[in-house]
Amino acid sequence: MDFHFSIRGYQPPNEPTAGGYGFTIYFDGGFTNKLRLIEIPPSSIDNFNEFGKEIIDTVFPKNDIVSPYLFVEGSWLLQVCRVPGNACDVGIDGSKASEIASRNLEGHFIEYVPHNVDSRDQAYTLLALWNHWYTLASAVNNI
Repeated sequence: MDFHFSIRGYQPPNEPTAGGYGFTIYFDGGFTNKLRLIEIPPSSIDNFNEFGKEIIDTVFPKNDIVSPYLFVEGSWLLQVCRVPGNACDVGIDGSKASEIASRNLEGHFIEYVPHNVDSRDQAYTLLALWNHWYTLASAVNNI
């Protein structure tokens, strides 16, 4: 079994602070190369967002998230997943998305970085969303 990612910082902070529940996911560059070359059908994006809403609704019953998932340039590569809060998400830094979309990343990794993760519920839900994407992306694309 190949391991495609490592999660760092997924634990409660010593002192709860704004943004203190963030974690970083280091994702394999070779796997990134493969996913960014495979077009994701609009129906799959709709299915991701529908199921993502179900995940979010179990933790945040009243929320206004419509599209929990955003993808890089119509590919299977996830750019960001987001949950209710003050712009709370984990994703690829937007300034690096075009570089990631065009560079050979074999032997490297990309980072999914946190933004405004202020609670354990947000952290849990972001990880559940990200893991849902990873599980389906690797299975559906037979990678």
